[in-house]
Amino acid sequence: MQRGLGGFPHSRFASRQGADLFVNTIKLSIIPWLTTAIRLAIAFLKSQLNRISQ
Repeated sequence: MQRGLGGFPHSRFASRQGADLFVNTIKLSIIPWLTTAIRLAIAFLKSQLNRISQ
């Protein structure tokens, strides 16, 4: 019982560190995709507007 309680905070801390690392990895991998998607969307909308105005 006591050993389990003693190991709990340590494992929680380790999992929290892992979660932070996971979130940082996701941020690093998603941000370039998001900027690319936004640029493509803007370019697409501009072409649509040009087509409408012509």
